[in-house]
Amino acid sequence: MRFALLSLFVSAVVGFTVPANQPAGVYMVTYNPDGTETHSLLSLTKVNSTVPAVTAGSVPSPTRFDASKRQINGGSNTIGCGNYELNHGDTDSAYNALGQQCGGGASVPGGRDFYSIVGCTVAYFCNYNGGADTCFQSEWVAAIQNGVSPVCGSYWAGWDRFSSSIRFNQYGYENVCGAGGNFCGRGTNGR
Repeated sequence: MRFALLSLFVSAVVGFTVPANQPAGVYMVTYNPDGTETHSLLSLTKVNSTVPAVTAGSVPSPTRFDASKRQINGGSNTIGCGNYELNHGDTDSAYNALGQQCGGGASVPGGRDFYSIVGCTVAYFCNYNGGADTCFQSEWVAAIQNGVSPVCGSYWAGWDRFSSSIRFNQYGYENVCGAGGNFCGRGTNGR
């Protein structure tokens, strides 16, 4: 009985796992009451020629104002690093696909997440709010170029968790082929 309770608790604090051999694309993850996940394909991953592609490694030199670009309503950012380098080509493609999905503002229902996978790189937006939140391409670019890359290094795994009185989310990218593979982890209270 104790083992069953421990297993239930452990499964409640981990995030989603990208299914093995998942085709390249952008997906929405839904968490079901029984603890399973549903990964719904939103779009195939390809760079839209009408949206200028940027590379995850094209980080401008930081200025003293860069750190404030994602400060919303007194919120704060926490940067975390994976301490390993990502494949540059996979990362650029996943980075651009997630940015295009978010665009000028894509609503993500409460407790659901977006991710883009290309090769061994997964780029993601985690919605930790109880209700809907919005991912924006401009926030995604700022999270990586002004947050993760200057702290972790260009093309190194990392994430930018943002929290304010009205929003709680995370943008990041990591390796999906190596150890681990849990993204957008949540505690028992959904955060």
